[in-house]
Amino acid sequence: MRIGGDLTLGSSTAPVTFTVESLDVSGDAATFVATTSVDRRSLGVAKLPGLIIGHSVAVRVAGTATRT
Repeated sequence: MRIGGDLTLGSSTAPVTFTVESLDVSGDAATFVATTSVDRRSLGVAKLPGLIIGHSVAVRVAGTATRT
């Protein structure tokens, strides 16, 4: 399953598509893990003094939603 949206870092926003790696629904709760990669330059992070890092950065989001 894929989910599209926008990722905002500071004042910069870039479109992203997350791939849902896991989804578990049990009772009134749902837990998930989704991943994507983003080119950090598209979010305004061009230079990182003192660090050597590639342009592509992995993003992993894990969460739980509970029905109330």
